[in-house]
Parts: sequence; C-alpha cells; structure tokens
Amino acid sequence: MFKRIINLMRQDWTNAVRDNILLYMMIAPLLLALGARFFLPSLNQNQYTFAVQSSLNSELVHRLDQIGKIELFDDANDVKERVLRSDDVPGLIIENNQPQIIMEGNEGDEAQVLQSVIEQALSGDVVAQYSLTQGESGARSLLKEYGAIIFILINTLLGSLVMAFNIIEDKESKAMRALGVSPLSMLELTIARGLFALVLSLIMVVSSTMILVGTQVNFGLLLMGFAFSIALPILTGYVIGGLADNQLKAIAILKFYFLIYLTLPIITVVIPQKSHIFFYWLPNYWMWHTFEQVFIGNLGGPGFLLSGIITFFSSLLLVVICYPFLRRQLKLR
Repeated sequence: MFKRIINLMRQDWTNAVRDNILLYMMIAPLLLALGARFFLPSLNQNQYTFAVQSSLNSELVHRLDQIGKIELFDDANDVKERVLRSDDVPGLIIENNQPQIIMEGNEGDEAQVLQSVIEQALSGDVVAQYSLTQGESGARSLLKEYGAIIFILINTLLGSLVMAFNIIEDKESKAMRALGVSPLSMLELTIARGLFALVLSLIMVVSSTMILVGTQVNFGLLLMGFAFSIALPILTGYVIGGLADNQLKAIAILKFYFLIYLTLPIITVVIPQKSHIFFYWLPNYWMWHTFEQVFIGNLGGPGFLLSGIITFFSSLLLVVICYPFLRRQLKLR
C-alpha cells in the first residue's frame, strides 16, 4: 500500500512539472505575492501603542508587549493624559482593583480592533501578533493581513486544482481505467493525491506568508489552521477532477466555485457581525475565520480553536457525503 502511494505521488509530480499549466499554477501565487509585497504596506510599520499603568499585572503587560509597544506610567491620570493626545493610543489603568480600558472615542473604524486586542489580552486568549500601517489619511489599515489570508485560501485552492488536473490527466490518458482494475483502492488514491495537493499548498502558503508578512505571524497557529483545513482542498480536488472531463471544463467549474470559496468569506469583512450567521454552513467561512484570528485576532464569534474544529468537521462531513458519488465517477474500489 505504502509503495503504491509513493509511486502515485511521484507520478503526480512528474505530470505537474511536465504540464506547463500546473507548473504555472505553482509558481504564479509566489510571483503574485512578490508583486503584492511592493503595493501593500512595508514590513517596517508602526505597531499598536498601549498606555499602561505600571501597577497592572505583569503577565498582562507582557501579553500586550508581544503585540505592540508599551508606554508605562506610574499614575492613572498620566495614562488618561496620554490617551487624550492626538494619536490613537488606548490605555489600561487599575480602577477598583480591576483593569479598565480607556479610549479617547475618536479612533474610528479601528476602535473595535483596538478594544478586541485588549480584551483578548485581559481574558488570556490567544492574541495574534500583528502591526498596522499608517495610510495617507492617517487611518490604520489591515490590508496586508487580509491580503495574506486571501493568498492562503488561493494557494490552498490551487493545490487542490493541481490534484484535480492530475485526475483529469488520468481520465484523458485512460490511466484511470487501469487504476480501476489495479489493486489501488479509493482510499489509497485519496491519500496519495491528497498528500501531494496538501504538500504543494503548504509550501505555497508558507512561502507567500513569509513574502507578505515576514515573521510577524505566529507560524505555529498558521500550521494548526492549515491542519484544520486539510479536508477542504482534498474535497475540492476530487469534486473538480471527478466532474470535469478536461482542463477547460475544470477551469469553467473553478470560476463558479471560486465565487463561493473566496468571495463569500471576503464579504464578511464588510458586513455586520450579526449577519455572519448566514455563512455558518460554509466550511470556507470557518476556514477564513480561523486564519483571520491567526493574523488579526478575534473580532467576534468563536475563538481560533473552535473555528478550526468546525472547519475540519464540516469539511470532513462533506467529504463523507460526496465519497460514494466520487468513487462511482472515478470507477475505483
């Protein structure tokens, strides 16, 4: 079994290198990330600054120090005075023996992010390590972080598309018929093709993330988020490869699938949190939400771990539902 899986993965790699379309799909995301790197804000950006009363719990101060710059003040009045200056700096003081968040009130759209970051630090939740850029209008932007999330979803999709094209290659060359009468089972094909797609996706995900945000992201959480999402690209590769008889048809299916896969999660960035309930049935929504917390932090809804678990099991459920249909399409045991 193991030898058959390795041989099939080698065959997939040979097909990927030989086929110019597949080779382009593997290289293009990295070139796009390099291009985006020049248009998106520089890595040398201004981090959040927090005005903090020095008597605050040292562990809390350490948490905030990991995600921004800390300005310590001995007196609560000094913290309030710092918050009231022209720049957008939130404050934390001790009031009635409890931490109290102080904000000037004119922070604009970023106020929710500022408060969310501080509340996560107060509650002990995982806080994403990130910094925000200063635009021409003076407002801070999360373009680079959201750009990285978009590239992660695209790279994951392209990895599954390589898997789909290899399946189509087998169908066009009649190799799938030979596989159907060979000892190879559907499970072995899934493992071989799935591993190949996931390895390609992971390489592209890590590479594009390094290009866009450098080492600012927590790569431990990034890898966990990718692990939670593994069932979705495998399902995508099988669905496109199973339905399409040639590469042109696969691209046509991809155009429609792309609208659901990427466009719908992006919409959630600009709509109210209460409207997100309409997207809860989509595994890719939870995948987006998982990576959103890796790069930006929890802006509402379930935390990183719960979002990742929902992503995995909702995707796995779709795999189980589609498995009999796909096995019939590919005519495998």
